This record gives sequence, C-alpha cells and structure tokens, in this order.
Amino acid sequence: MLLVLDNCEHLVDGAAELVGRLLEQTVGLRVLVTSREILSVSGEHVLNLPPLPMTADGAGAPELFAQRAAAVYTDFALDDSNIDAVRRICERLDGLPLAIELACTRLAVLSVHDLADLLDRRMSLLTVTSRDLAPRHRSLQAAVDWSYELCSATERLFWQRAAVFAGGFDLQAAETVCNDEALPVDDVLDAVSALVAKSVIVSETVDGRTRFRMLETIRQYGWGRTPAAEQRRLHARLLDYCARLIIEVEVNWYGPDQLAKASVIEANRGNIRAALHWVMTDPAGKESSMVAARALGAARFLWACGVSIPEHRMWLTRALELDSVDVCTKGRILAVLALVQTLQGDRDAADYSILRARELSTGVDPVTEAFAQHTAGLREFFAGEFGPARDLLDAAGARYRALDAGPALLSTLQVHRGMLLSVTGDLDEAYATFGEVYDATDAVGERWFHAYATHGLGLVALLRGDPDRAAALATSALDRHRAFGDVLGTTLMTDLLGWALAARGDGRRAAVVLGAASALWGSVGRQLYGSERWNAMRSTAIDDARENCGTAVFDRAWERGRAMSAADLEAFLFDDSDRDQRESVAEPCGVRLSPREAEVADLVAAGCTNREIAERLVLSTRTVEGHVERVLRKLGAARRTEVASILGTA
Repeated sequence: MLLVLDNCEHLVDGAAELVGRLLEQTVGLRVLVTSREILSVSGEHVLNLPPLPMTADGAGAPELFAQRAAAVYTDFALDDSNIDAVRRICERLDGLPLAIELACTRLAVLSVHDLADLLDRRMSLLTVTSRDLAPRHRSLQAAVDWSYELCSATERLFWQRAAVFAGGFDLQAAETVCNDEALPVDDVLDAVSALVAKSVIVSETVDGRTRFRMLETIRQYGWGRTPAAEQRRLHARLLDYCARLIIEVEVNWYGPDQLAKASVIEANRGNIRAALHWVMTDPAGKESSMVAARALGAARFLWACGVSIPEHRMWLTRALELDSVDVCTKGRILAVLALVQTLQGDRDAADYSILRARELSTGVDPVTEAFAQHTAGLREFFAGEFGPARDLLDAAGARYRALDAGPALLSTLQVHRGMLLSVTGDLDEAYATFGEVYDATDAVGERWFHAYATHGLGLVALLRGDPDRAAALATSALDRHRAFGDVLGTTLMTDLLGWALAARGDGRRAAVVLGAASALWGSVGRQLYGSERWNAMRSTAIDDARENCGTAVFDRAWERGRAMSAADLEAFLFDDSDRDQRESVAEPCGVRLSPREAEVADLVAAGCTNREIAERLVLSTRTVEGHVERVLRKLGAARRTEVASILGTA
C-alpha cells in the first residue's frame, strides 16, 4: 500500500507520530509525504524538490508557464516574440510552480512583456481570487506568510538577517554578519539547520564546501520584514565582511592559498556587489566609505577572481567619489584603476589615472608610486613605445626589490616584462624571465602566475618556430588557469593557442579557438589591449588558418567559436567524454555537440522532420525544435539540408 500525506509542514509533529506508528505496526506500507519540513522519523528518505529548471530549449519553468498561460489566454504559445520575456518572468520567480501559476492569472489583463516589467512588485502582483484554492495558495504573499508563521522567533530573526546576503552565504559569513545579543553565534547553526529543514534555505555543497541561499522570492520577503535601521546595520556588517575577503585575497595572492581565497571572492560576487552598491548609493557615513575605499585600493587582482574587468573599473571609479577618502587611499585606488584601464586598452584614461596616482603617492606611499610607474611601462608597451616601456618596467622592478614589495607585484612585473621582450625579439631574455617566474611559483604551489609564465614560455616557443610546443604550453596554461574567474587570462591564453594551431596547419580548430577568443575580448575591452604589435600577430594567425582550411570552412568554424561561452570553450578544449561520438559527429567541422544534439543532428541529416525526430527520441516537438536550432547554430548551417554535407554523411 502507498499512503500519500500532502502538505504536512503545519502538522509536522502529528504527522511524524502517525507515520512512525504506522511503519512500526504494519508491513508492506510505503508513505509518501510532501512537506516543507522533514519529519525526522526512522527510515525516512528525503528528496529535495528544486524549482523548475530554466533550460535553453524551453522545457521546465517556461514549459509550465506556457501550459498555464494557455489556460488563461487560449491562443498563447511560446515563440521568438515572447520567449525572452517568459524566461525573464520565470527567472524572477525562481522557477517556483505556484508563483508561475499565479503569474499566469495576470495574463487576462497584462501582456507577457508588461508582466515581466511589473514583477519587481513580486508579492503584491501575484494574487488570485479562485475560490477553489486554499487561502495560503491565493497569493504568493500568503504562501510565504504560511512558512514564516511556522518558524520560531529565532528562525524568523535569522531569516530576516540572512536576507542581506544577495549571493548566498556560508556558515562563517552567517555567524559574522548576523550575530548579536538577540542572536548569539551559538544559535546561528541551529537557525540555519532549522530553516534548511523547513525549505526556507537551500543547502548546496560544491567542491566539498557547503553554501546556503534563499530563493529570491523568499529573500525579498525576509528583507521586507526587516526594519530600515536594521537593514542599514546589516549592510554595514556585510560591507565589513566583504572588505575583509577582498583584503585577504590580496594578502594571499601569491602562495598555496591563492585559489581558495579567489574562490571565496567568486562565490561572494553577489554579496560584494550588494555591499558596494549600498555604500555608493546610501548616505552610509564616513566609516563605511573608508572601509569600501581601502578594500578597493588594495584590490589589484579582484578582476582575476570572477569580478569582470568592466565591473571592477566601475567600482574603482565610483569609489573616487566617496566622501572623506584620504590621499593615500585615493592614490591606491587610482593606481589600480590605471592598471584596469591599461588592460582594457583605454590608454587615454590610463594616462590621467597614472599621473594622479603618482602625484598623490609620491613621498607618501612608495609602493603605490612604484606600481604606478610599472603600469606606465605597461601602457607604453601596449602603445608600441618599447624603449620607454622597458625603462619604466626596469625602474619599477628595481624599486620593488628595494622596497621589498613582495613576490606578487614582482611576478606581475616579470610577466609583463617577458611579454615585452618577446615582441621585441629578445627571446633568450624573455625565456629566462618567464622561466624564473615558472620555477619560483612551482616551488611554492602558486597557480595563477604559474599559468601566465607557462603562457609566456609558449609564446617564446611559437616565436622560435615550434608551434607544437607552443600549443602544448598554451593548453597547459589554460588548464591550470581555468580554476580562476579570470576572463582576461583565459582570453590571452586562448589567443596563443589559436596562433599555435594556425602555425602548425590545424586551420579549422584554430578558427574555432580564435573565434572564441575574439568574442571573449569583447567582455574585457579592446582586443589584445589595443596593441598594434599583438594584433598584427593575431591577424597573421587568422590569415594562416583561413588559407589552410579555405574561406567557407574557416567562416563556419569562426562563427562557431564566437557563439561559445567560456564554459563551452572549456568543454571544447578539455572534455574528453564521448570522444568517439564527438570525433565522428563534430571533428570534421571543429565543434562539439552534446550527445542529444548529436542524435538530433544525425536524424536531421537523414531527412527526418521534427515530429518524426520527437517520436523516435520520445521528446516533445517543442523540445526537438530547440535542439535543431542549436545544432544549426553550432554547425553554422542556414538550412536543415546543409547538415548532412557538414557532417559528411551526404
């Protein structure tokens, strides 16, 4: 017998007692329980039901939306005109089925696009007056009220305070930010555990680390319950916590703890963004302004920890507008800003930042003054002024050593100096410079500088006429580097791999890789820092690849690469699963299809219609349509009839 007990969270003690007695006193009985809180009885197996997924083919949350919308508006169907708005709605509603169903009732008076625009008023908008629904299901507000009322006073207090975390949190963050006399540190773990058990907080373990988060709907509800004065206090404490994380990653940037610290920054991007937004837009006071400014002035490598270079630049620029920032801190912010602007290829803006940083740091902060000189040398290098660039870099290096500025700054300078020496033809000295960084970082277990040094050795190998070794070193650099959220480094190393592949005659694969690098540069700034010398080397590689494989093949492979995300590129370069299938289906055109896409592509090549494919693979026709669209895009095909010839099955 199967006994189903639905919606037990408000009677969890009684339900647990009943189920326990039934299981003890019967045989052949299984009980299926739905509840926001587990029963905690012997023999219980818990299956957490996550929100509906957001899939590229329109399944999951958008599919439910379409079904419920059709019940309100008979002619509704997902198509190109509304799919983006539907995805936006489903994302804002966290994929919650109840929220999606309630949202669809509004389509009687709102268009899909209007609904998407209005969903910032999430709770008040999602109400329905259907008489056949329980009161707690007539609005999203009532449904969340139901959960809130089932919590203890301590659990409610923690729910409100944890809502300050816009990007999830771990236990240490919760204990640091949320505790006080009303909620002692010793009570935080119990509160977290209770809210996880009640499905208010979601627990996730990735790479052995456990983090917690609330669905956005739940988080906003808790924040709305928090008094304004308490919100300001929590924002200030979150800022203090995030500032410590930023400073810790700078202190530990060279050494074995580097990746762990960088990963913490990447995991807390949402919290860092929320904390900085608060201090930049709210009259937070002098103390909080200085906390933010000092952290950003220390954050030379924040852009390598998953915070994009454009966003890093934005926060640095806005920090300069904060009140009561002292001269020393402002000089440090300007020096970091100059580096970011230089890496983006914005040399005019970098000129001003370098000048101001050197003015403010002279006689006050010698390390920052040397760093600004270093950045000036890098700026001259990218501008093609190689002589002045070398003089500035050498002078900055001498000052770093005299000041004992630390291995991180010195390694940064050596990598930049090695890059300069490579393009000026001083290959032996470039090799020695990169080799010094390579050996020193390898000895202490450092990974980020080690990847850049490996890239540098690959560059020297390519310039010495050894593209096979260059390709191997570029791949090794990417492999070591991919654990970091450093899009700039990934793009630079990907470009080198494309150059090496083109030089050894692998034109189709080079085109994919170079296309991917070209798209990635767009998220950083000007391609290859706006350096004419580097871009000339890139143009030569593109010409070689096109000549090797022909214009038509090159263009398809190039567009395929440009359509890749960073994750797609990583899978293309490193995912060895389904290798046989990938080679048989995709290697002729240099693209990787997923196993399902490969099945669909074969059936399209065989002349099957979408309906026939759906029947063969037991999928909905709409899902097949999404697969076919992606296959055509990845293969660079304009029509279905081209698939067979591209795959070589015609």
